[in-house]
Amino acid sequence: MADPVSILGLILQVVHTTKRVYEFAKQVNNADSEIRELFGELFALKAILEQMQTDHSDGKGAQASSSSFRDALLKANAVLEEILDDLQRRTMRQSRLAKLGWPSRKGGLEGNIAQLERLKTYFILVILNDRSVVEKETAHSIDAVVDWSREMRQLREEKTNEKIKTWICPVDFDSMHRKARSLCQPGTGAWFIHGPFKSWIETTSRCRLLSLEGKSGSGKTVLCSTAIEAVKDAVANRGSGQVIYYYCSFHLSSSQELVYLLGALLVQLSETRPDILDELQESFKKRALPLPDVLIRLLIKYSWSLSELFIVVDAINESSESGKILDTLITLLASSESIRIMVTSTTSPLVSNPAIGILKAQMRPSTNRIDIEAFLDTQLTSVPALQLLPEHIKSRIKKVLLEKAGGMFRYVQCQIDLLSARKTGRDVIRALEGMPESLYGTYETILCRVPSYDREMARVTLLWLSSGYQEITLSELSEAVVLTNGDKSIDDDCRLFDPQVILSICQGLIVYDERTTFVALAHSSVKAFLTSDAIKTGPAAYYSLDETEGSRHIWQKCLTYLMFDEFKQPCSDFQSLAERRETYPLLKYASENWASHCSPSWPPGYPLIDAEIDEILSFFETRHLPGGGNYTSWIQVLLYEAPAEQARRTEPLYYAASYGIVPLVDRLIKSGANVNAAGGRNDATPLIVACYRGQEATVQRLLEAGADPTIQDGAEMCSLEWAVRRQHRGIVESLLSHKRKSMGIGSSDLYWQCRACKYQNTIAAAVLPCASCGTDLFDQYGIRLVGLAPRKSAPRASRAWLRVGRTIEANRKLLGYSPTNEELRQFYIGKDIGDIPRPAVVLDIAIIKRHCQTMLQTTKQLGIGFRAHVKTHKTPQIARLQVGTESSEANFVVSTVAELETLLPLLKELQSQNRRVNVLYGIPLVPSQVPRLAALARQLRTTNLDHDLSISVMIDHPDQLVYLRQFHEIANLPAGIFLKIDTGYHRAGVPPDMLNKNRLLEKVLQEERLGHARLIGVYSHSSLSYAATSPEEAISYLKTEIEGCGRTLRQHASLLPDRELVISVGATPQVVSAQSLLHEDGSLTPNAKALKGLLRDPSVQIGGKVRVELHAGVYTLFDMQQLSTNAQRAGSFEVEIAMSVISEVCSVYNEGERDKPEALVAAGTLALGREPCKSYPGWAVVGNWRRESETGGSRLIVERISQEHGIIAWEDGNGPAIPLRIGQAVRLYPNHACVTGALYGWYLVVDSSEDGEGSRIVDIWTRTSAW
Repeated sequence: MADPVSILGLILQVVHTTKRVYEFAKQVNNADSEIRELFGELFALKAILEQMQTDHSDGKGAQASSSSFRDALLKANAVLEEILDDLQRRTMRQSRLAKLGWPSRKGGLEGNIAQLERLKTYFILVILNDRSVVEKETAHSIDAVVDWSREMRQLREEKTNEKIKTWICPVDFDSMHRKARSLCQPGTGAWFIHGPFKSWIETTSRCRLLSLEGKSGSGKTVLCSTAIEAVKDAVANRGSGQVIYYYCSFHLSSSQELVYLLGALLVQLSETRPDILDELQESFKKRALPLPDVLIRLLIKYSWSLSELFIVVDAINESSESGKILDTLITLLASSESIRIMVTSTTSPLVSNPAIGILKAQMRPSTNRIDIEAFLDTQLTSVPALQLLPEHIKSRIKKVLLEKAGGMFRYVQCQIDLLSARKTGRDVIRALEGMPESLYGTYETILCRVPSYDREMARVTLLWLSSGYQEITLSELSEAVVLTNGDKSIDDDCRLFDPQVILSICQGLIVYDERTTFVALAHSSVKAFLTSDAIKTGPAAYYSLDETEGSRHIWQKCLTYLMFDEFKQPCSDFQSLAERRETYPLLKYASENWASHCSPSWPPGYPLIDAEIDEILSFFETRHLPGGGNYTSWIQVLLYEAPAEQARRTEPLYYAASYGIVPLVDRLIKSGANVNAAGGRNDATPLIVACYRGQEATVQRLLEAGADPTIQDGAEMCSLEWAVRRQHRGIVESLLSHKRKSMGIGSSDLYWQCRACKYQNTIAAAVLPCASCGTDLFDQYGIRLVGLAPRKSAPRASRAWLRVGRTIEANRKLLGYSPTNEELRQFYIGKDIGDIPRPAVVLDIAIIKRHCQTMLQTTKQLGIGFRAHVKTHKTPQIARLQVGTESSEANFVVSTVAELETLLPLLKELQSQNRRVNVLYGIPLVPSQVPRLAALARQLRTTNLDHDLSISVMIDHPDQLVYLRQFHEIANLPAGIFLKIDTGYHRAGVPPDMLNKNRLLEKVLQEERLGHARLIGVYSHSSLSYAATSPEEAISYLKTEIEGCGRTLRQHASLLPDRELVISVGATPQVVSAQSLLHEDGSLTPNAKALKGLLRDPSVQIGGKVRVELHAGVYTLFDMQQLSTNAQRAGSFEVEIAMSVISEVCSVYNEGERDKPEALVAAGTLALGREPCKSYPGWAVVGNWRRESETGGSRLIVERISQEHGIIAWEDGNGPAIPLRIGQAVRLYPNHACVTGALYGWYLVVDSSEDGEGSRIVDIWTRTSAW
């Protein structure tokens, strides 16, 4: 390789020679073309060489260091020198006076020019090649930078994703699985894997839920781990699908929470669906855990694309949220046919959805015997202390343990541990002879063997492991067990020489994970024994534990640790903080757990005494020491990634509120703490953090102390918004109650206004979506548009609270228009109906009770069900009478959602009496009302799954079914379904022969399989019976209606195998006619006999499993239309009709003013309605109340009607003078009670059983008047 510096010198030499040739050539005359050609080559060569010089100086030349390039430079220089010499020789021979001309040897010069051209071309190629090399190197460098940037970005994303995974699921379920696998003996579990499990995992199996049940200690967790591995193998062999799993654990509180279970499932699903983590990023940035419903939707969304998804959850019984977990798993199961779920528990799961097939497997002594025998064979050959025993002793061990185990692996393991500690075969035999009969007896034996000098350490160890909320490592535990109250420091003289001694002292009762270094109780049964009554009276009573004592011990020892002198100053940086945590192993555990253990909001809860509060306040007071003291050191560990300054400025009240330590909150408030001081990671006030954490009592205390609920935190969220987002109903009600008091209005007069449709939602549904359009309460539930600047005119929190205010009714009340129920009672009760403002509507409760009791007795004696329609009266008081007190069911029909909302307190009361409540929304489903219906269903949810079908809807078109999913999303419950059958009235429904038109029935059953709905039966309402004129005709209509519904069920029986369905039929004329069926069969007409037989055993005549229920509503009040049907043998209208309108006579025309006598009353269409009656030509009948009865059989009626007035005349058109006077009060009996009642806001209630004529007002019943 040539020296680049010498090449640079050659380049300079060529440039110099080129200049000389150029200067000399300018002196040559008469050679224009040749000179121009030479100059052209020289100029080009000079430019090329100068460029090469520049590139070489910049280090860009790639080939410039080659030997061929050096030779070319030398050649170029030689050619230029030759041209220069030739020109000099030629000019010297000519006379100086002669004219200069071109050298005669043109051939030689032309040859040199040609050589220069070739060299120039070579140099150009060199430059181009060098540029190509540089460009390639540059491109390579750029690619390297891009790759590096991509790798860095990928590393950042991976790091963020790992943080998201840890945040959404802090439970190491993988470690729990490995631990369970380590306990598994090869060959065990075959009875399960080749039996129930095999049936469940097959793609053709209809049972997609597998339940493994067994007593505590029977080995469910180990068998569950075997099942997980078997699913993995099956998925691998099929080449598709995925398995995700989770373990609940009694000793790890976080593993018991539904949100973390869902997080674990999503973390595993994200291995094949990484987009899941992207969807969680926004919540992660805000450090706001999503609600379970959000995570459930994500699971459903990303499982749809999987051909198979297997979910396995172990020990749901060990979770405090087991009910929620089971409901969630059922929801997932119902969402997709590709999902299969296995659960293990001590009890069988309660599943009310009939579409969910369950395969149950139970661990019994007989099923476990083979596995226990295999386990014993392994132990007797692998445990060093046992493998040397003679064969006859080994056989005896197997025999005794197999007899006493009762299928309990845990019992066998404990006995093996005890036997392995024996020194001789004789000792083993003696131990077998005195072997405890039960697991509790085994634990008692183990504890009694602890030496007296180790008893205290053993008890403290068991206390920490039984009462702790968080997993604890061996190094943390070894610090904890040596702590004593009043310690100011800890060093090697105080610490255990070998922490492993804890494991040997408590051998058999605790376990140690060498990989994670966590220590835990060996089994949930250990804690059960230590906290049981059984231990208190036995020889191991010293070890009896109380959870309250445990919590008190833990927080006091943690606080002692945090008060060490070493922690009087916070650390200056992260490195020193990390070193401190390394030096003091218990520091992190103590910082994160002490406050939880003295919080009444955590189980078991207990009040702090004054001395304990003083102790905590002394700890808080250290914040005033230089640097912030022990308090700031604690906060620094708690807010590990937050700046130290944030730790210093967060005041104690924030943390007292966060953990819900009410006595401490009270003391701090009393001492003058700032209730609105911001702190913590998110610059939140004590009220905000209490709302976020769900500390209801603390929220109440802070509000009473003047905390401002409109302040917003760093995430632009106020306390109300957090309470709503976190679904803390009680806190929302506290905040809104506070708002009511500040506005000076009543409890029923506050609303929150939907930002989308402006609907005013009542407080009762505050934490649910808008009852009108389904929009969630605050903006955070929707999508926040990134980049939009907030409005400066109103802070976000203020805008949120601006959507809370007075209802329209409350504003009207303040102006004197709409009195409260209490005001009505004060004004009316005790007065005579003749002395009140008129017109007014009156109800006689005596008549109502009689009709309701008759109806209930009739249906009971006929052995059929009854569904009470409330559309006529729209009051909870009459609804209560309609369902009575004897039946286990309370079924209703409503025509408006407002009716249902009014009934809500009554429905909850009935549920509290263990009555099964179901309310049917009695018109084909109105989509806009679905959110309100679902919100009510959610409020009526109970712990009894069989009673949870509280709301039913009516379906008669396939397009209505899509809204059932919205119902399920809001209510987290299925909707009951009645298919509406049109049996001839043609108001709504499908004909009996067309139930599956457009696959309506099939689609309903599909929604049922998805868990969105549950088919209850078919419903028909035939108002044709209003045309009846006798009981026989009404009975005929009822029989025809039942037969029509029965026909539709028979025709579609193939789609409804083994289903018990309800036929719900009726209208008041038909239903009251059923009373005649109670007579002896000999007195019944053929139609009545046939109907009675049909009601007695509908399944025989209709086929399948069928129940009949009747529904009716007007029967409670009756009216002139009902009496005109003659459906029952009734008394006079005044005896049978409970509703009347009190009006006033304002004029009388008895002196020939008209063609016939008439009177004018101040009650027209807006007081009576405008419904005709077939039995007489008028709009109401005038009662005989406080006037002389008519003579001659004629009666007074309201013959003509206008908006505000009615004309009273004789029914037959002729008669004497009207026996009324101006100012007289009259009772008018309307044609249609439903319409008349709708014209009034409340009913005046009288009781004719008390005063004979029903004139004194005894109560006021407010009537629902909205939709």
